[in-house]
Amino acid sequence: MKATVARLPSKMVVPFFRKIVHKLEVRPGRGGSLLVWIRSVLASHASHLLTLPDLANVLKDLYGMAEARLNAYPAISRLSGRLDLLLAQADRSHQVGADLAEVDEDIVPRAVYIEPEEEEDANETGAEDEEGDDDDADNVSTARVLSVSFVCCCFVFAFIFAD
Repeated sequence: MKATVARLPSKMVVPFFRKIVHKLEVRPGRGGSLLVWIRSVLASHASHLLTLPDLANVLKDLYGMAEARLNAYPAISRLSGRLDLLLAQADRSHQVGADLAEVDEDIVPRAVYIEPEEEEDANETGAEDEEGDDDDADNVSTARVLSVSFVCCCFVFAFIFAD
């Protein structure tokens, strides 16, 4: 390829260069093979290209294409990062789901919380206390114990299954 480009006559350099750039614009997927040719033309015929009065006009299509890709790069890079994050989270979620599916039901928990039994009222005959607020206070206290025990169980579960 380098030998072919080196044998290219000077008057054919610009049309050949424009043709390669046009092919790159039409099918950017061929960039890997076409950029090698562009580089070879620029390296082999740099002295001739620098003598052209309309060099900027010759290079404007290639420059415009490169500029457009460079302008799009930050947005594409951010999108790529977000997609990588989403894929990692989905993979992690799938892995945790698979790990939970493999949990054996014969596993013995490390700790078991047993709530203390409530003491029976001294009033076993069913008579109402003078203050009815004691039953409400006991219910609130029981609800708090249950919510605290639920939170503790959640922390224990998270600790056991954390990596």
